Amino acid sequence: GGCLDFGCGFSLQRIDGGQGRPRLYCSDFCRKQWYVKQRTGYTIPEVVALHGARCYLCDENIDAHDEQLRLHLVIPGYLGGDHHPDNLRVVHRDCAHQRVIKCPHCNHQFPQGENQ
Repeated sequence: GGCLDFGCGFSLQRIDGGQGRPRLYCSDFCRKQWYVKQRTGYTIPEVVALHGARCYLCDENIDAHDEQLRLHLVIPGYLGGDHHPDNLRVVHRDCAHQRVIKCPHCNHQFPQGENQ
């Protein structure tokens, strides 16, 4: 069978977690996605399914099960952005550390900062 929580198709294994956490996952990646879903309402594979398998910031192809991916808010929280699926994109971890905002209309990138 596949992973009970995310249906990614990998074989199940027992990955211990603390009290109240689901216990059977196909991989450590899917175990971590449980936490991402608790925080944002969506997993990285779900956002990839909605918006495609490309990094939002560098436009390179991505693998939805790469542990180096992060969820990214198109409109940052401090500018009123939320965790609605229209505002979520997947980015490489290194791209996320560049701290830029990419305009969803023209693709221009701006340095991220609250004083902008």
